[in-house]
Amino acid sequence: MTDASDLIVADPMAVVAWPPPVPTNGRTNTTPQLDLHPADHNQIADALATLVAKVPLGRQGSATSASTGAITTTFTELMHVDITALANRRYRVTGLINGTTGAVTQVVWFELTDGANNRLQLANYHSSPGVLFTLSTWIEIPPGAAGARTYRLRVACNTGTATLGGGHALMVEDIGT
Repeated sequence: MTDASDLIVADPMAVVAWPPPVPTNGRTNTTPQLDLHPADHNQIADALATLVAKVPLGRQGSATSASTGAITTTFTELMHVDITALANRRYRVTGLINGTTGAVTQVVWFELTDGANNRLQLANYHSSPGVLFTLSTWIEIPPGAAGARTYRLRVACNTGTATLGGGHALMVEDIGT
């Protein structure tokens, strides 16, 4: 090393694993002094593990679409996102659609569902004919088991047809424990 510039890294986070490796809690003292160092180590390990578990991991998956087309009286999937959920983590699922109502007064429904199309959240828009609309909604998914999960964004209207306007999005975020 010639000077401090050797320590500068272009991306400082590139050298830090996330989540950071957490030391195990289970050190025993084998030194002749029988001091409290292992107990201190175990307390630090517990505190670090607790903090790492609470930190949100952010976006886990997203989808966007510029699709246009008809919204009919049957719920149809506009897009979906597949994630691998971690155990005991909370997730936020957020969706957004844009469109124009049809020639009659309508209600446009927009739902977030799980992979089996069980409704998790429903948003609706009551409109006069020919009105541009944007609908967005989100739901917090409580902690659960680890594993594969699918979240869907589906749309329908109560009568006639409405038109999708493009610029739709679905995002799943890990928001911590």
